Amino acid sequence: MILDDQAAIEIYFCIRSNYNCIIRQIYLSLTEIFSANSVLAWARIKKYRKF
Repeated sequence: MILDDQAAIEIYFCIRSNYNCIIRQIYLSLTEIFSANSVLAWARIKKYRKF
């Protein structure tokens, strides 16, 4: 999947910025993997990123 590298980068910056955010990022990433709407799920992840 193309999103794997981007998700890894997102999670890396998330760990540096806010530890609690990592749990939400992983949950949304897993939701994306098991969802047919992976593009929409990725847009949701990007929307939660505030830094």
